Amino acid sequence: MTLFRIVRSGAPLTLGEWVAAAGQARNLRLHAESSVANGYQGEAIIVRQIRGDLDLLQPNSLWRRLRGKPRIWVDAFDFDQGTGEARFKLKRKRFNPKSKQALTVAAVHLATVLGAQVTDRDGRPVFTPPGSAPAAPPPAPHDTPQTH
Repeated sequence: MTLFRIVRSGAPLTLGEWVAAAGQARNLRLHAESSVANGYQGEAIIVRQIRGDLDLLQPNSLWRRLRGKPRIWVDAFDFDQGTGEARFKLKRKRFNPKSKQALTVAAVHLATVLGAQVTDRDGRPVFTPPGSAPAAPPPAPHDTPQTH
């Protein structure tokens, strides 16, 4: 699995922007609180939602459709309010923005709506939406004009 991030240079993503962008996609939702049963006592244990994390509705495979199985929601994006970025993992090592894979399509949608970039784990841009400038590195100290 390869880690990718959705980041915006200049101003970090806010929770409100993130939730609004996710709301524009029919196959994304805020991560639902899940519960598990304590096998020893049989009581339900609620795992609290981490605000901003998103689930993705996976398309059904032919086999699941033939068996009449419903589509399933899977954990997709982890949103970090502290850094204002989202993280997701792909099985592939490279990010192909033209891929039809549901997670890739969702990542491209979110980055485009938010004016953000998809970067690899080292911060190198792998997708920049059309019309938005890639993050420019700050000038090196020797490149700044000197005034005397």
